[in-house]
Amino acid sequence: MEKDMDEQVVISFIRFDFDRYHAVAEFLFNLGYNHVQVFVELMGVYGNLVPEPDTIRRWQRKWEAGFPLMSRLDGTGRPKISGFKEAIEKILVSNPYISLT
Repeated sequence: MEKDMDEQVVISFIRFDFDRYHAVAEFLFNLGYNHVQVFVELMGVYGNLVPEPDTIRRWQRKWEAGFPLMSRLDGTGRPKISGFKEAIEKILVSNPYISLT
């Protein structure tokens, strides 16, 4: 099966990609690079799969204003809790008046 050479390939960024670009950009801003130099460095490493120069300029403005580029907030919704299954089962078995409903 041959691949059609005229076929377009759609590539989308995932969250991990932007985290990586933010980390590299913040590191380079700390070294004194400007947004154009950061763009050139990213292009040298990742090729055409980098954010636009305008996006990197916005990151630089944010960084210059004192906001960290690398920060992660927990997602919205109910927090994810793990590792308590055995303790909860033990409490439920020992006390018949407790229910999860």
